[in-house]
Amino acid sequence: MITLTGTLDLGRIPDEQFDPHFHLRVAVVFYDQVLGSVILKPVSRALPLAFSIPFSPAQFGFRRLPAALSVVIGADAAAIDLLATDTLRHEVSLAGLLHAPMEGLAIPVGTLRPGIAQYGRWLVGSGCFPLAGGTACTPPAGGDLDAEIAALDSEDARRNDYTIESEDDNPARFVGAALCADEERALDVMEINPDATDDRGARQVRVAGDCSGRPWHVAPSLVRLRAEINLRWPDRDKRSDGTIGDQSHCERPSDHNPNERGSVNAFDVDKDGIAPMEVVRAALLHPSTNYVIFNKTIWSRAYGFRARQYTGANPHTAHLHVSILSTEAAEQDSRGWRIWPLAAASSVDRLCIDVGRTYELMLTLDGKQFEVALTVLRAH
Repeated sequence: MITLTGTLDLGRIPDEQFDPHFHLRVAVVFYDQVLGSVILKPVSRALPLAFSIPFSPAQFGFRRLPAALSVVIGADAAAIDLLATDTLRHEVSLAGLLHAPMEGLAIPVGTLRPGIAQYGRWLVGSGCFPLAGGTACTPPAGGDLDAEIAALDSEDARRNDYTIESEDDNPARFVGAALCADEERALDVMEINPDATDDRGARQVRVAGDCSGRPWHVAPSLVRLRAEINLRWPDRDKRSDGTIGDQSHCERPSDHNPNERGSVNAFDVDKDGIAPMEVVRAALLHPSTNYVIFNKTIWSRAYGFRARQYTGANPHTAHLHVSILSTEAAEQDSRGWRIWPLAAASSVDRLCIDVGRTYELMLTLDGKQFEVALTVLRAH
């Protein structure tokens, strides 16, 4: 029996990327044959982990030590599958050992140090990777989304869906100066105290206006937006939500009033219990969006969706307003808004996903969003 010995050093891996739950397999390989392997369970990136792999060349028909051996490191796939995964290969120097007696022979390979990129690929390829205090979201299940859309389209839901949040007749008239980079970044972190005049949804009785007396419906693209928000934040505050205009809206031009197709092309969403800027960013990427107003700021298609000061009477600090283009194509657009529920397995520290499926993920790390697609071929 021969033993191959060495040390695995993960000192190059940053703390935020190291996952103590992630196991690695180290194997002795002769061309495409795994002669022996062990599973390593690193508990700290700062503690090198010694390994010892026993194997017998005679088991594979060799009467003496093969002319070439490799040490292969990869995610903890089954030994038979290891070579089909992304691995790190280290050639073993056998100089002076080819004619050594095999019984009790120990072959030292030194210290193996995987790099950051290699370790990251192992984590992603295995279906588990650390999120370093961020969040991971995956597209909602089709059945859940369909059920939520059906509920929002029901007569019961429409009966009290009048928006009572005041707005200006022509928001385009109240577009001010562009925000600087620091002001834009501040929108993500600032605490918002609702103005009393802007939070009437919590207490005012909603009364139907004349414009709701004729047939109307909420634009399907906005129904989907609302459904995605509800699935992403199921316990959110909805008191300032609204679509169809109340009487005050009906007396002036407003996207909350039905157009010639009977479509309501605006949606007010309460800012409490959600991440408002996440909704803003998602809306700005959707092809149907015309403008968004939130927290004294407007993002308008007319200005390339650059954040600008909003100087209208309603500062929109208790809710955010989304208006879509007044076209039938925008109203009927079935594309999602990519506001996805938190991944069920994501405890914000580690995300695990199933082998054989392709996942789209929206990762939020340090206030920045990254959209990635993963196809998991092997499990660890």
